[in-house]
Parts: sequence; structure tokens; C-alpha cells
Amino acid sequence: MLSPSEDRDPVLSAVTLIVGVIVALTFVFGFGNVFTLALRLGVPVWVAPLVAPAVDLSVVGLLVAIRSLSLRALLLR
Repeated sequence: MLSPSEDRDPVLSAVTLIVGVIVALTFVFGFGNVFTLALRLGVPVWVAPLVAPAVDLSVVGLLVAIRSLSLRALLLR
């Protein structure tokens, strides 16, 4: 089992970086889409900015959890 201080495989680092970019883009683009949808559905203007991050952060949480679990499974082999 690798310790955190040891060098990682460059492929593992690249995949982690790509997942991070996907998470960031999901949050940025999803915020605008959910905000617009909330306004179209009649959600008050002061509530819509609160709904959008809640939806985005749940997606971000799922992506991070999947990546974390896959890394742990890979390191435990």
C-alpha cells in the first residue's frame, strides 16, 4: 500500500486533475442552468440563487465520492 508521501502514478494524477476540472465546470455551468430553471418555474428571485448551489453541490459531492471510493479501492489492492 502506498503512503501519501510517495510519488503517485502520473496517470492517477492526470485522472484526478480531469475529475477536478469536470467538477468545477459542473458547478459553474450548472449554477446558471438551475438558476434559470428555478426562475421559469416561478421560484422567487431571492430563493433561486439558494436552490442552484444546492443542486450543484449534490452533483459535485457525488463526483467527489465516486473518485474517492475508486482511489481507495485502487490503493487497497
